[in-house]
Amino acid sequence: MWYNETTEYYWRGRYDRDNDRLIFEYTNDLSGDNWAENTNARIDCSGFDAGAIDGDFTVRRKDSIAKTTIHYSDGIDTFIAESNEASATGWSWINSTTVFDATAPDWYQRVNLCADRQTPNGKLYATAVFNDDSEGTQYVVCKVQSSSGDITGWGVSKDISDNTNTSTIYGESCRSIGEGGAEKDDVLFVYKEGDAIKSQYMSAGVTKGIQVVDATTYPGRAMFDLEHGIELDIKMGHVIYVDSDGTIKWRERESGNTTAWNATQTMTSETTGHESVAIVEHGNGLLYTIWREGSLLKYRLHRCFPDVWSPILENPANSYDVSVDAVVDTTSVAQLQTADSIPITDDIMACWIGQIDANLCEIGWGIIIDGRSTIYSRDKELTLPTDDSDMDIPFIDTEYVDVSVDDDVYVQQCARDTLDPYGVFVWKDQYTDNQSIITSTCILKASIAPSVSTVYLQIYNRNSSSWETLDSDNTTAADTELTLNGVQNSDLSYYYDSDYFVIHRIYQKTE
Repeated sequence: MWYNETTEYYWRGRYDRDNDRLIFEYTNDLSGDNWAENTNARIDCSGFDAGAIDGDFTVRRKDSIAKTTIHYSDGIDTFIAESNEASATGWSWINSTTVFDATAPDWYQRVNLCADRQTPNGKLYATAVFNDDSEGTQYVVCKVQSSSGDITGWGVSKDISDNTNTSTIYGESCRSIGEGGAEKDDVLFVYKEGDAIKSQYMSAGVTKGIQVVDATTYPGRAMFDLEHGIELDIKMGHVIYVDSDGTIKWRERESGNTTAWNATQTMTSETTGHESVAIVEHGNGLLYTIWREGSLLKYRLHRCFPDVWSPILENPANSYDVSVDAVVDTTSVAQLQTADSIPITDDIMACWIGQIDANLCEIGWGIIIDGRSTIYSRDKELTLPTDDSDMDIPFIDTEYVDVSVDDDVYVQQCARDTLDPYGVFVWKDQYTDNQSIITSTCILKASIAPSVSTVYLQIYNRNSSSWETLDSDNTTAADTELTLNGVQNSDLSYYYDSDYFVIHRIYQKTE
């Protein structure tokens, strides 16, 4: 699955067993079962090898590095193709190119695809599991795109995992993880080798060494997912998986080839009914971890910085009942699929295979998390921001509850100092039009007395690209509740964006 932010279409690809082909469907209306097929994008599977895995493909959504791109296996070889961008929903695959070429009984399967973060010339990384039949070995391999923007040229194959391994490689994934500058081409690979989940770090096209994420996980299946968080100051890789005892585990690591994986965290102590797992980034730095537990989906929210879980790990996870909460209900759930990243204003949806009546293999789907119409964030800054960007610390769901009523419960800002003297809260609220009078109220306390350092309430003017002060307080004592109010009733179109969002902020500077 993937989401096109430009066209606002959700996409899903699947193997159509009845017609023996890969098909690609889209919708921009999640109110009902409104999927339509882009028939131009069909891939005929009738010539695939008899040992091919049904639906062995991955699609990477369009971005600044590449067009919408598919990497798939026919059971022996793997192929890359890209969208011709003919239209939002009627595009075709073009420039089909063989990436990994084997001769039966050898094969390349369980493909993946990612890109580094080099600007302006980022490159794609195609990966697959290679089975060397004569040696009895399986290992993960990678090829890097020769030239940015051209999917017809690929470099030499590089071994990612141990090429003498004789265990089954159940699955593999890859994500960019590099910091800025030259390290933007750093890529993290994670794979399931036998019962062990392992990782490999690549920098400047050179592998740096294998690390063990968990030596003994749930046997016989992949049951892990990898995602990255690259928007915040710290770039990290995150893995969710089913452990050997049946519990759901989480580990993460920062960028850098010598960085160790952080301590293991347990998402749930329940040991039965676990299967599919997924990670979805919602906005920037907010990761939803989702897993199957019997006939339910369970999930938690993880904020990368500062690190926090909601619900906290000591409490039960949130629950989504696919038999009553979904758009297309099923009485079972398997093979969970989600998009990797969804804007915070849009819904997180998922698809799965489930039972409807007597049919065990129907497609169920539903909205797991609603898109937000209020977007709040905070941080401390060296200089006062001049644009309307979110702060680096997004609110989590419990913090939205904390600020929704006047009950003497507050969301605390980070401690400030001379290096980061500005404490800033930014909130974005969505209206239904761009003609309504804009009113704002903020109830707060400040540990630095406003009588010493003024607290300001401002609104962002899109016409002048500047912040305008609506109210301020320079008299209240420290740690004393105060209220700032604002009204904007003229030139209203200057203050709404195209989606009818209005942006306010509160700030105070350390004196």
